[in-house]
Amino acid sequence: LWIEQGLEMGRPSRIRLELNVDGGKLASARVGGHAVKVAEGRLFV
Repeated sequence: LWIEQGLEMGRPSRIRLELNVDGGKLASARVGGHAVKVAEGRLFV
């Protein structure tokens, strides 16, 4: 499954979602794609 977003704001992305189902139950999920760093920061809680 390919998920596309960000087109209207000029920052398109294409994310790949791969699901593995075994016996009618979700056994694993993989998410991938290409990325470009646009920001960096730290969060202290």
